[in-house]
Amino acid sequence: VARLLAGTWAPPSLNNGDRDTAFVSFATELMGRTQVQGAMVVICMMFLDKLWQKSKGVKLGRGSEYRLFTTALMLANKVMDDHRFPNVCWADLAGVTLEELNVMERELLDSLDFNLHIPH
Repeated sequence: VARLLAGTWAPPSLNNGDRDTAFVSFATELMGRTQVQGAMVVICMMFLDKLWQKSKGVKLGRGSEYRLFTTALMLANKVMDDHRFPNVCWADLAGVTLEELNVMERELLDSLDFNLHIPH
């Protein structure tokens, strides 16, 4: 799944054809440590796709895929699971401060117009 993510969802400005092995390792570890279900990964990718569709032409900096993946996976976990990890756990797993993660969450939600609806 992590290799699929690295190869398919990264925006063109970040994906130059090479698989980012560091990102694959990060995504694999994050998914393993949080034990997210496959459906959550699919929803995460749908959130990211919605973001890319809204943000065409936006150039993202190297390394932003880590933050975007973490935040989208966290939101998918919140949507799908009543027994979710608190933000402080996600921040620790992602290697960011709680304040940074909270800002990342608000920015992603704002970018998605707070619309987390996933069509059937």
